[in-house]
Amino acid sequence: MRRFIFVQLISLCLLGNAKSEPIAPDIQAAISRLTQQGEIEQVANGDVDGDGLQDVAYIVKWYEPIRLVIGLLHRKPDGSLTNWVQTTPFEMTQRDPYLEIRGKSLYVSLLLNGLTWAHSTTDQYSFRNGRLVCIGSEDSMRRPAYDFEPGPHSESITSTNFLTCRKVEIKIEGKKRREVVSPVEDCRLQTLEEVYSY
Repeated sequence: MRRFIFVQLISLCLLGNAKSEPIAPDIQAAISRLTQQGEIEQVANGDVDGDGLQDVAYIVKWYEPIRLVIGLLHRKPDGSLTNWVQTTPFEMTQRDPYLEIRGKSLYVSLLLNGLTWAHSTTDQYSFRNGRLVCIGSEDSMRRPAYDFEPGPHSESITSTNFLTCRKVEIKIEGKKRREVVSPVEDCRLQTLEEVYSY
């Protein structure tokens, strides 16, 4: 399970909320056919299934009320794109996901900042038996949000591996560090659609 340098994760998520580079016409057309009247918020390219072709993950957003869809398009050998996975529209008003494809996995990250804290989650999705499932997750809470802020500093990180049914909890307070490894009670491999079914 990967580890994050928290400031880098904040930068990634802030970039994810910014407008991305122009979207290729074939990608825009494929997404628009599936999600009419929504605004394409982000596109991430990468090989999810290991066939050497660039698949496409995307986020589409609607307003009034605010709803999001996360989806994945499969790049076929002839260059065309077909729908692979798509969530039903779900509400998320306080933060938008950030997508990244690397190492045959789709990563979905969320960041929420308060005045004195920052909270992030990142889920790792990979294909298992033809289904895109969450195989790992990392949850981090930091107080205060940045190292340069005064006062006592603390951070808690929980990394969960759903393939091994184990989780590692790390708590850092000042210079003290504590690490606990324990089993995961519910280690079902949930699909992207199931995770965002609320």
